[in-house]
Amino acid sequence: MRKLLNTCICDDFASEYSILFNATKSKCMIISPYTRRNVQYSEFVVQGKPMEFVSSYVHFGHLITNNLDDSCDISQRRCDFIGHVNNLLCYFQKLCSAVKYKLFQSDCTSFYGCELWDLARDKMADFCTALRKGVRGVWNMPPDTHCYILPLLCKCLPVYDEVCRRSVNFLRTCISHSSKVVRCVANYGIFRGRCDSPAGRNVLHCMYRYSATLSDVLSPKFESLVWEHAIKDISIQQEQSVDLLRKCIMIRDNVCTLPDFYTVTDVQSIILYICSLG
Repeated sequence: MRKLLNTCICDDFASEYSILFNATKSKCMIISPYTRRNVQYSEFVVQGKPMEFVSSYVHFGHLITNNLDDSCDISQRRCDFIGHVNNLLCYFQKLCSAVKYKLFQSDCTSFYGCELWDLARDKMADFCTALRKGVRGVWNMPPDTHCYILPLLCKCLPVYDEVCRRSVNFLRTCISHSSKVVRCVANYGIFRGRCDSPAGRNVLHCMYRYSATLSDVLSPKFESLVWEHAIKDISIQQEQSVDLLRKCIMIRDNVCTLPDFYTVTDVQSIILYICSLG
């Protein structure tokens, strides 16, 4: 590595093209096996300046740690998400719920880098809870609104299933990538590394969660399996209740005309009843 930095690539390239590499923006990280915690640090330099060793670093928005734990990154994304939702509710509180949800989709739900998360991390539950609270706030529904209502109202997957879907789609793209290196790493993690690889663990997790085979998970069929899992416990009565809830929210937000035989209080009472209905 020292040879690559000093004489083979970086310094020679910098000299040839008059480029200065900033050593303060370059970091070194040691990722060692759990059985070897005492690792001797070596000094690496870029254009004569030493690089700092760190235990964590943000790379393209994704927080990488030397113990390969995604918990810190998931917690950080959760905090970022809460901040975005609070700003949305503060600046656009007078808009109707449907419009606020469109803004919510475009500004708060990118979850950039979630494809790399280990799906079995405990922090995933905190992230999903925060998102459900955000959706309740956007639609101006009570805090005790049942979780099954939210995906039906938004016409989307539950957040955990959405992260699983994105993770598998990312891995499926990797194993068919044009780069031989990317294909090699992805195939090793999925087919050989298994529990020792985040990619392998995520595939095994999805196989168990969606009662699917390995070939099912790595095929386009996986999309339908995720949707089937998301709606398998939803009854027709619950779907009808959420349809009524959507209409009541539109009436409450003055998007639709209030029927003569209903009052605003009646509509609000129906919303509260449906949200708390088991």
